Amino acid sequence: MEKIKTAVMAAIVVAMIATIGTVAVPMPVQAAELSGELTIAGSTTVLPINQECARILMVENPELRISVSGGGSGHGVKAVGEGAIDIGAASRDVKSKEMEMYPDLKPVVVGKDSVAIVLHPNNGVSDLTMEDASKIFSGEITNWKDVGGTDGEIRVITREGGSGTRDCFEKAVMKPFDREIAGKASVKPSNGDIRATVSRDKMSIGYLSLGYVDKSLKAVKIDGVEATEENVLSGEYPISRSLYIITKGAPSELEKAFIDFVLSEEGQTMVEEMGYISTVAVPMPVQATELSGELTIAGSTTVLPINQECARILMVENPELRISVSGGGSGHGVKAVGEGAIDIPRMSEISQGMLSDCLEAFSTGEIKMLENFSERDDVIDALFD
Repeated sequence: MEKIKTAVMAAIVVAMIATIGTVAVPMPVQAAELSGELTIAGSTTVLPINQECARILMVENPELRISVSGGGSGHGVKAVGEGAIDIGAASRDVKSKEMEMYPDLKPVVVGKDSVAIVLHPNNGVSDLTMEDASKIFSGEITNWKDVGGTDGEIRVITREGGSGTRDCFEKAVMKPFDREIAGKASVKPSNGDIRATVSRDKMSIGYLSLGYVDKSLKAVKIDGVEATEENVLSGEYPISRSLYIITKGAPSELEKAFIDFVLSEEGQTMVEEMGYISTVAVPMPVQATELSGELTIAGSTTVLPINQECARILMVENPELRISVSGGGSGHGVKAVGEGAIDIPRMSEISQGMLSDCLEAFSTGEIKMLENFSERDDVIDALFD
């Protein structure tokens, strides 16, 4: 049993590298003709990528029908989790509570994006501090003259609740200063609507996906840093996120064909042409020996979605392996393993040496952690404290 535990814990590290943030590997496009129906919905940021990929696939496969719509990241996660659609799209990480509700979700990173704060091109303001931006969107600063512009009331434009773009913006701009977006802000249902509104109103300010910025808008600098691909990749520009397409459990043959196309060279070229950042492919470590036996894991609900997804993949790859994963909190995990009621309380049971490769990959940017882990030290704290 101890050998099984050791092997499984080592394999969980391998699975973490393959699943945390899900670094995607481009797959060859299918040779055989596809047929059937596929429904995709969710993030309006990912929408143009899915629409164009669907269009090309349907041209190449006349018997294939793909329906693509928006609705926001929250809608995409919920709809795919409930089985109402085949593939969901999200421009934010899947939240812990969503993973608890829909434990079979399988997110795949298809690109990287940033959220730009945008103004009308004729607005004289070109640079904002992050704190001033938070004050504008919370309603504390209400006149452009207070941030170096001409005298005039600021009209704040925001996205609806459940939007991945809003989620990213709030985490980067509002939460660090313990502020919330003003209730009187005008709410728009898509990136396209934000662009249309701000491009027609000289006094307005909004935020949207960097991929939607065009000549009709001006993206302001944040603390002197422009919203560019280079600055996003270097980490200098502070607002960034990964883009996902999500299936419920292992993808079907048709779902996999769509995902493979998005991750192919042709699909990733389209991602770049639309103003997003393509996914950098890295080799996936492969588990050499098959595992068997039973393992019980419980404890921290923060680490729960990581353990659930790693366990799911390991059981798919090892039919004779059974892993039971539950929450209960860190205290419960520590007590239960201390009493011998479970095998692993949380990922802190894995030694530093076994995680060295994973942490090195994270520190170099090859792995994007789940939403709760934004810094390397946070990973170490979560795993070992």
